[in-house]
Order: sequence, then C-alpha cells, then structure tokens
Amino acid sequence: MTHDMQQADICIVCALAEEADAVEQVVSEHCQTAFVAGTTDDGHFVYRYATIPNNRHEQLTLLLLCQTRPGPVFTALDLGLLLKTFQPRFVAMSGICAGDKRHLRLGGRQSHTR
Repeated sequence: MTHDMQQADICIVCALAEEADAVEQVVSEHCQTAFVAGTTDDGHFVYRYATIPNNRHEQLTLLLLCQTRPGPVFTALDLGLLLKTFQPRFVAMSGICAGDKRHLRLGGRQSHTR
C-alpha cells in the first residue's frame, strides 16, 4: 500500500492497536462506512482512512492511526511529522489520556462500575 492520502480533515491517533480497532468499529457502524488501509511511502505511518459526512452532509476525510512507538516523547515527534504529512485540520488522541477503562467506554455514555 502506498501513501494515497494527501490531506485529512480529522486525524485520530491511538496509543494501542485495540483502541484503533474500537474507533474503527464505532465510526464504521455509526457512519456506515468502511476504512481503507494505507502506508506512507517511507513506511513511517501505517494508517486507515474513511470518508464520513458531517452534520451539513459535507464529506470529511478521517485518518486513523496507531502509534508505533510508545511514550510522550515519540508522540510529540510523530505528531510533527503527522501534521506535515497529512495537514489535518483537527487532531485528537484516544488512549491512555482518555481515562480509566473501568469508567469509560468508546462510543457510548460514561459507565460507572463503582
């Protein structure tokens, strides 16, 4: 697979593969779309992308990728390259920053297990 994404409207970065899988599942079901796999020419980013509509029915490109190197230093370094490569208008991160998995779940309301 080659780098066929020129620009992304939205980029979601996940710390773990299981988180990226969960994001893909929720977005696919909610937006009734399928993700396509891609890789940058240099192999630095392996990603998935899909086109989703916003509330004005405009098509937005959603880029989903999982970090290959853990930790805040690599996240900062990779983010710079990601911004340069894909020029997203919005970037979010799912993962350890999102909270305690006993009290949260992706795609739904907060669950309390206390």
